[in-house]
Parts: sequence; C-alpha cells; structure tokens
Amino acid sequence: MRSRWITAVVAAAYLAGAPGEAWALEETVPPVGADHEMTLAELRYCIFQGVRLSSANDALDASSRLEIDRFNEWVDDWNARCASYRHLPSDLDAAETSAELRRSQLETEGKALVIGLRTARAAAVYHVTASALNLRAGPDPSQSIIGRLERFEDLRATGPALGEWLPVEVDGMAGYVARAYVMRGSGEAPRRAYCRSIAGARPENGEILARQGTGRHVVRVTNGQAKDVLFKLKDSGGRTRLAFYVVAGRTAEIGGVPDGDYRLMFATGDGFSRGCNRFIDAMRAKVFDRRKVFETVIEGDASYFSTLSITLPVVEGSNVAANDIDLDAFDD
Repeated sequence: MRSRWITAVVAAAYLAGAPGEAWALEETVPPVGADHEMTLAELRYCIFQGVRLSSANDALDASSRLEIDRFNEWVDDWNARCASYRHLPSDLDAAETSAELRRSQLETEGKALVIGLRTARAAAVYHVTASALNLRAGPDPSQSIIGRLERFEDLRATGPALGEWLPVEVDGMAGYVARAYVMRGSGEAPRRAYCRSIAGARPENGEILARQGTGRHVVRVTNGQAKDVLFKLKDSGGRTRLAFYVVAGRTAEIGGVPDGDYRLMFATGDGFSRGCNRFIDAMRAKVFDRRKVFETVIEGDASYFSTLSITLPVVEGSNVAANDIDLDAFDD
C-alpha cells in the first residue's frame, strides 16, 4: 500500500534567512483552483504545509489503509489549493525563508498530524461482546443483515451513535450494530483473558484438534522450531478440514486425510488454549504459498495415496515459502 504523495510540488529550495525572524507567522488557506494570485500568508500556508506533509509521509504506517487514505486526502486538498498559482517573487522568497527557519517545528507538526490520526483511530475502536452479532445495513432491526461478527472481533466507529445503533466499519464493510453488544477498545486483551480462563491442558504431540472427513492420505510435520505449532489444512471454502498439534522438536504423523485441495498453514505462540483452539500470547500464523492437492489414484485393483512431509521452519531458498497471514484468516 503506497501513498500518492504530492503530484505537483511547489518550489522547495528553502533559503536561509536572517536569524531572529518572528516565529508566529500568519498562514491563510488559499481557495481551491488554479491561477490564483496568492498573498504572502497564502504562500506561507502552501510552503509550510508542504513541509508538514513531507514529514507526515515519513511517519505513516504503510500497512494502515486508514492512515494512507487520510494522508492522500490531505495531499489532494493541498494540491487543489497549492499546485498552480501566481505570486510576487519577493513573497515566495520570504515564505521559503520562513519555512527554513521553522523547519524543525513544521516537521514536528507534520508528525503530530499522524499521531492525532492514530489517537482518533484508537478512540474509535470497539469490540464485540456477544457470542455473535449482526452487522445490519441500517440502524434498525428490520434492516438486512450484511455480515456476522464474532465475539472479541474489532470494529471501528465511523460516527456518533444513532440511538441504540452505532455506525461502524469492519473488514471494508460499513453498517450498523446494536450498541448494547459492543464495548470501546480492542478485543485482543479480553480475548486473551477469556482464552486463558478456559485453556485446559497442553495438547499432546500429534493430537488432532479438529477433523472433517476421512481418507487414506498422510501428513507428516517435523517441528524444528523452539515453539509448539498448530497445523491446519483448510479447503477452498476456508473451512478447517484438519487441525493438529506438533510439540517443539517433535514430529507428528497424521493419517486419514481425505481427498481435497488444501491451503496449508500453521501458527506458533505461547500458552495454548484448548477452549479457544489458539495460542494465548505472541501468536503468529503463516500460510504456504502453494496449495496441496490430495487425490486418490486408482489403477486397476490398486489404489495409491499420498504422503506429504513438511519440516519447520521453512528454509530460505527452498522450493516453497511460508508467508505471514492475518490471525483472523487462520482462526475458524
């Protein structure tokens, strides 16, 4: 994900100015449009805001769609006002000189834009407290259901509450949820506490934790990592067909795998919870970049089945790779 950044850059060869210039300089936001004759205060805004946006760009979290989208809105507004204009040469020189004298302060203000965005984003985060919650198209129980949210799932409020309903966005879907079944803040800490309370005993090596269907194929996983592994086979519909536990430093061989086209994935972490079927702390998940097709081959009276052997960790440069995957995609 990349920001557009500034498509038309105002001259920025900031000139050194005389020391002692006043720091409290007036800025006026110019109107949208081209060929506007700017005042000195409007030129200051364009030059100063360019420095702020450059600093904000450096502070962005490139993985955050919210931050990138909001930054691009700032840039679009800046370009609409500052990309093309007329001015007095002496005014531009004065604005650039002022910018250079204030550069450190302007860069701090640019970073503060991003910090403020993150603060507002954190304040807008809620999580689901019910075991399941409907996401509806409008603020009324008669409105159509457009999604189902799970307990502890995070969502973001997009505006003030409308009576008993809260407008939210989750996974790119916008809708409304009943306020009574959400709580402010991320659900990650409550999820960990709940999973710890129903953790149960650590699974045995090779213990099957979920299975759908039977067959004659075999999966063998050697875990050379320092942490235990939860290994899964998911079908094309995202359903877990097989999940089993592999203790650190051990090998688990699981038979009875049915025919199918599977995504292979695994997770590591600390403190496994049987009740939640996931690790409680420091959980990370990876998915292999190649799918595995198990297919029974029948030749005459003979049937042939497959055995898949996997060694963890995946060695760099091997013919397969394991890439990080979102925990929601790993969980059932």
